[in-house]
Amino acid sequence: MTSSTTRIFARRIELARQAHSWNLTPRDAIRIQTELRSKVVHAPLSSHPLQSVAGIDVGFPRGKTIARAAVALLEPTRLAHRLASAKS
Repeated sequence: MTSSTTRIFARRIELARQAHSWNLTPRDAIRIQTELRSKVVHAPLSSHPLQSVAGIDVGFPRGKTIARAAVALLEPTRLAHRLASAKS
């Protein structure tokens, strides 16, 4: 990531922290996520080719004291190459 991209992410995280207290009930968290969904921007990231894509999920099982997290990191060009190779 470039330093400008890092600054943008840091600023967005700071804005999220200021938006509300993170001490929420599940119902309040769902309400906030629903409100934030409408603020997602679907637009090209830049004129630079996409190098990688990441997805993150965290689960907090009810009644448990340990969270579970998963991260998936994909490189679209390598994935496309593998899919093309698999078809031939």
